[in-house]
Amino acid sequence: MKFCCDFRNIVACPYICSMIKNAHHPKYIALIEWLIASRKKQGLTVRQMAELIDEDFSLITKIEKRVRKLSAIEYYQYCEALKLDPMEGINIMKSTE
Repeated sequence: MKFCCDFRNIVACPYICSMIKNAHHPKYIALIEWLIASRKKQGLTVRQMAELIDEDFSLITKIEKRVRKLSAIEYYQYCEALKLDPMEGINIMKSTE
């Protein structure tokens, strides 16, 4: 039996759900917009954010423009630098269609 996750329930289903691989998916866009809004709310520029995570500012720009996707560990580090609860971002994705 296969399992399917719609981010609200994990249920048995007759097909395999595809992984979201697209940086332009509404759930990923919502997550990145939350990270951008959080950075700006804290008054941080892209360069200042880059300094916080010891990366080049171009990486932050690429992430925020959705040219480059965040890995799970990068997402955690990004949240940690901004003093955000990573689960809040997960919940944002869960509530996005």
